[in-house]
Amino acid sequence: MQMSEAMVARGYGATQSQATSVKARGLLLAGLALALLGWVMQLLVANGLWLGTGLLLAGGVLLVAAVRLSASNAPHTTYRQQHWQWGDVVIALVLAAVCAGMLIALALGIAPSLTYTPYPALTAPSFDVWIGVALLTFLAPMLRRR
Repeated sequence: MQMSEAMVARGYGATQSQATSVKARGLLLAGLALALLGWVMQLLVANGLWLGTGLLLAGGVLLVAAVRLSASNAPHTTYRQQHWQWGDVVIALVLAAVCAGMLIALALGIAPSLTYTPYPALTAPSFDVWIGVALLTFLAPMLRRR
């Protein structure tokens, strides 16, 4: 999903490039002019702080409007959303139960292979078969077909 979103963000699948409308260009030019005028007023005019700030804000609003207007005409692709089905809910519940069981086993001290110590002894690691089987249930989504 991340790869496809990155491809769309870089323009993959765009059908044609469209020229920016005259209205968007006018808004862009007016926004830049107002922002520049407001900045110059703040720097050079003695009492122009408030008016310059207002012009900067107005220029920023016009720039945002120009970008939104230009972006609304850009071609893009959409993805088909996949809705959850009963099988997905069952798998999610089973995996949640496995996680809860492992947390309970950790809290009760039943499974020493789940514990962590910062000072381990140099021994072969312990392996609990039931914990291994429980971890294999995390492969269950692979078995679900669409």
